[in-house]
Amino acid sequence: MNVSPLPPDIEPLLRQGLAELKLDADALAPPLLTYLALLMRWNSTYNLTCSAG
Repeated sequence: MNVSPLPPDIEPLLRQGLAELKLDADALAPPLLTYLALLMRWNSTYNLTCSAG
């Protein structure tokens, strides 16, 4: 499956946030990063999310 590449600073930021919430970053970061990449990919096609502004 082809997913959109994420900016390189996203993973460390996500892991930091998970650590601050005392959640297991090793278990949660990979699926969340995959979900985010898929959301970004398909949002450009189907406008799954809207931006306020």
